[in-house]
Amino acid sequence: MDLDVTNTLVEVLKAHSIGTTWVGKELAAGNMTISAGMFRKPSVKNTQILQLAVCVNSPLISDRTLIESFAGWGKSEEEALKQAWEKFCRSSLHVLLEIFIGEKKGEDQIEWETWAGEGALWRVCLGPLFVISFVDKPLPDLRCGDLLDKLRGALLPHLRQERHWLRFYYMRQGNARVGSECLLNNESWSEGESIVDQWHWPDGSYSIRLFLILVPDTAVQP
Repeated sequence: MDLDVTNTLVEVLKAHSIGTTWVGKELAAGNMTISAGMFRKPSVKNTQILQLAVCVNSPLISDRTLIESFAGWGKSEEEALKQAWEKFCRSSLHVLLEIFIGEKKGEDQIEWETWAGEGALWRVCLGPLFVISFVDKPLPDLRCGDLLDKLRGALLPHLRQERHWLRFYYMRQGNARVGSECLLNNESWSEGESIVDQWHWPDGSYSIRLFLILVPDTAVQP
């Protein structure tokens, strides 16, 4: 795995038949400029830990920056970074391609839903439910439709008519929560965090993550 994250990002996009051009230190493609950064974290027990951050800017989200971040670990930095890139490609990548590139670049890895609330309609592009098991055992039932409905009910009354992105993450070991987060436009959303924390998660050793982008209905051209 190349530790040059920009080179890897070019290759990831090329693998989806997306060409790029340079705009300063960012790559331009479709309706976005995109860049990647790598950050080293304190190592534990001879394990290398890296953080990959992928940043998107676009006129479609005004002057805001969308950031998706992934941790990776392994015996070497190359192994840790490979894991982080795999997480990105399996969870958030296709949502970003569908929204900012179009042309059905999300392939079969995304799903569109229509959400209605407070007199407004939203088209929602959902990525796959990305689950990692930490033990060699069958995973419990981790379907999150009801959880997503509860998040939707809490979220929609507060949204302005512009594009928003939401990510939740939950990690469990046995019968205890290890960590969780719920981010709205890259900022901690306390009500969403409470919903995720208090959800009836089944026991097991796993992590689960979901990323989605909401678009006002009149702006969507899927």
